[in-house]
Amino acid sequence: MLWQEYLQRGLGYNYPRAKFNWTGQSIKWYLESERTTDFYKRSLEILGPYMKDCNSLFDIGCGIGSFALEFAKRGFDVTAIDKSNMAIEVLRERIRAMELDSIEAQPIAFEDFKFNSSYDIILLSYMAGLVDEANIMKVLQYTRQLVVAILPFDDIKNDFYIRELYYKLGISTLNLKQPNYQEIVDILDRKHIKYDLRIFKAEFGQPFENIYEAMFFIYHYFNLPKERWKDVRDWLNKKLIKKDDSLYLPSARKSAMVIIEV
Repeated sequence: MLWQEYLQRGLGYNYPRAKFNWTGQSIKWYLESERTTDFYKRSLEILGPYMKDCNSLFDIGCGIGSFALEFAKRGFDVTAIDKSNMAIEVLRERIRAMELDSIEAQPIAFEDFKFNSSYDIILLSYMAGLVDEANIMKVLQYTRQLVVAILPFDDIKNDFYIRELYYKLGISTLNLKQPNYQEIVDILDRKHIKYDLRIFKAEFGQPFENIYEAMFFIYHYFNLPKERWKDVRDWLNKKLIKKDDSLYLPSARKSAMVIIEV
């Protein structure tokens, strides 16, 4: 399928951007980016000193299980949930392939999950939509040692240096506004709950087979004018770098880790 046909199917500027949903294409991209990112390694390095006596993890919004698998490989008993059946099926396939028997993966939204036990660590990674006072107080009830929330640092998204492209196209970066770590910090400060805040950067770019796939990717995730495709292509050609046998779009992700010790 030509990328022009892809745009004509309804992707691009003036179409409302829905909340993130796992699809076959987004899973493919995520699995590929997982092999090149140091986000999970950096996160676990920061968490290491806090979780010396921890043995169980509840991963809320686990997606395809990047964190769940890393914790399981370290000997944790893991419960992982996500509302996407597709993401959970992929995670279950990965569990079988790795022959791990310490992960229970459930296709269920957090709002519908019934706690039957407590956990040493409860993790929310890039799940800003669940950050409200009621949910934070709820997870604190079922945490034995740590609640860990990893969230965007910036309130204006800049994944893949996308702000630069918005400036080039004359699109307001207010369209990139996103919830960030400040929302949970405000809740904790108001409730006088102590926490540690760690800010870190990690590479979380995306490999592509060619420029056409890169075009698909950018138009898939960002609202861009379809008629400006030449400008988008030119920007990508400047940003993409050759890496192994593929093209790579860098992305220095700046995150905030909020750690609550119970």
